[in-house]
Amino acid sequence: MRGNVIHRSKWDTEYVIVPNSLVNNPNLDWRDIGLLVYLLSKPEKWSVSAAQLTKEKKAGRDQVWKILNVLVEEGYAVREKKQNGKMDYWIFDKPNTGNPCLESPNTENPNTENPSLGKSDTIKYRDNNKVKNNINIGDKSPTITEVIDLYHKMLPGLPEVAKVTKTRKGLFRQRIREDLKTIVEWENYFDWVSQSEFLMGRSEPTNGRPPFRADFEWLIRPTNFTKITESKYHG
Repeated sequence: MRGNVIHRSKWDTEYVIVPNSLVNNPNLDWRDIGLLVYLLSKPEKWSVSAAQLTKEKKAGRDQVWKILNVLVEEGYAVREKKQNGKMDYWIFDKPNTGNPCLESPNTENPNTENPSLGKSDTIKYRDNNKVKNNINIGDKSPTITEVIDLYHKMLPGLPEVAKVTKTRKGLFRQRIREDLKTIVEWENYFDWVSQSEFLMGRSEPTNGRPPFRADFEWLIRPTNFTKITESKYHG
């Protein structure tokens, strides 16, 4: 066979343009590029969650979170926590370098579709020169006080932590050592918990008993943690 190796069709509608600098970025692997291009192909008001991304393609929840973290670190995404504990994402086709300015989206040629997929984070798009990633994810391990404060903020429907017991300190140190080493990983974990009807106490009562609600200590026990990360409580 002779001639061109790469063949491109001409499209007038339903296509996405990405710069070569994105697909050739050495800091992004094939999975990072794939998810980024997928997100860039969505309408400006596209609403999505890590759980939904997991269902859309063949990828585990942890893998989706890992890719999203890479995109944040590389500047292709900005993450902002809302008052209800959910995360908003601003997605870029090149690393953003401007000042933080989360203004209303561009209304020129607005998309009128309603692609909401239920409880979710929001994927948003902004002028690349007007938004800067002001989320410091860092690699320093958080303290138990910081994580408990995050638990209260992201999971207000679950029981409050009234006392930091010796048992809870030990379980926390184990999770820090083995699984959740940064505050972002704790945010991702609590966000995943918030999407479970069972863990949040939103299931239907059975035999006249109130529905189960997880608490902080229950969530950080090793057996329960494994079941949660393996989606045992996400129907």
